[in-house]
Amino acid sequence: MIVYLDLDRTLFKTADMAAVWEYISNLYPEAADAFDSAEDYFHYIGDMYYYDMGAHLTSLGLEPTEVYAAVADSELADGRLEIEGTKELIASLVRDGYEVQVLTFGSDDYQRFKASLCPALREVPVVTTLRAKSEVLEELGDECWLVDDRPLGDELPGNVSFVQVSPDGAAVPHNADWTVKKSLGEVKEFFDAISH
Repeated sequence: MIVYLDLDRTLFKTADMAAVWEYISNLYPEAADAFDSAEDYFHYIGDMYYYDMGAHLTSLGLEPTEVYAAVADSELADGRLEIEGTKELIASLVRDGYEVQVLTFGSDDYQRFKASLCPALREVPVVTTLRAKSEVLEELGDECWLVDDRPLGDELPGNVSFVQVSPDGAAVPHNADWTVKKSLGEVKEFFDAISH
């Protein structure tokens, strides 16, 4: 069975992207203060949005693939941007026979770039989409799990079992009828329990 793992705020410390931009600015002076204008490159699809970092870098006269490679070769790719427990969760799922994939909403190049900064994801396939995950998973049709920080339980099709990771509990509806865990360590324990 496949376990799909969300990327942003589930496995990847999206809130720490300012550090990535600081590194880019040190390498490429033309990118100084660019992080402040990131919102200009947000694209909205219904109530969802994504950031087009490639277009942002291009507007600065930079080649996105060159920038992505430079950052992926830096100390920022040493695991510091992984949320605690990412490596252990993936290793445990693989050991228990699950197929693990990342399913993430956003522009393909930017999502793959963030995944490239996570050593635990080096062997994990990354699936990107600009559609609702519920649509993608319904089309795939296989029985699977989704682990995500967003409270998606009510919108997922019947073939998907859902675990929400919510460290602060803020995004969890009071009447949620799906599994909610407070850390990736708790998610690992949950899968360990149902797998043995």
